[in-house]
Amino acid sequence: MKTVYVIGVLVFLLITVSSASAASFYLTEVNDHTYDGKIRIEVSYSGSTITVKDVSTSLDGISNVDIKEIGIQLPTGYRVTSVVDSSKPANRWSASSGNYQESEFGRFNTQIIRDPGKSSKTRGPITINLNKELEGTLPLNNNQNSVVVHISFGEKKEALVGSTWVGGSAQIPEFPSIALPVAAIMGLMFILDTRRKE
Repeated sequence: MKTVYVIGVLVFLLITVSSASAASFYLTEVNDHTYDGKIRIEVSYSGSTITVKDVSTSLDGISNVDIKEIGIQLPTGYRVTSVVDSSKPANRWSASSGNYQESEFGRFNTQIIRDPGKSSKTRGPITINLNKELEGTLPLNNNQNSVVVHISFGEKKEALVGSTWVGGSAQIPEFPSIALPVAAIMGLMFILDTRRKE
């Protein structure tokens, strides 16, 4: 019975490794150090969708929180097909491919800008749809960043007023990269335990 249980767990972990493709990471590195530790942007991606939203607790209760622009380093052969957000009425976003310098965060091959005319302020989520599914993590640019976001917030007499670029990368341990060593260790333990009993 123990053998069936261990084999079942190993099979589950290996299936999880091959099927788990969703990942999330946070942008916290700011170019204006007045806001160190205060701005936090969540970036998640799964399949052919990237989602960006502000989750900064320091901006809760602050007016005019607004994501204005996003720079992304996409893998070769990928492009943005559409961008939508949750604002009412929905904002218009334009995406272009090229070589864009975004503050000191380096050059990005994709730039997404909200149409300034008749637009609503938004903290997100902003959903970026790609032409095909992502495989692995987002690549790094020349400054070791995957995504950068330009965000503004506040008005006079509020605790936080201003704007900053926030950047970071997806180069973090993901569940699949952790599950594979765990499955290997469990397999070795099972083999060693079986040999001891013989």
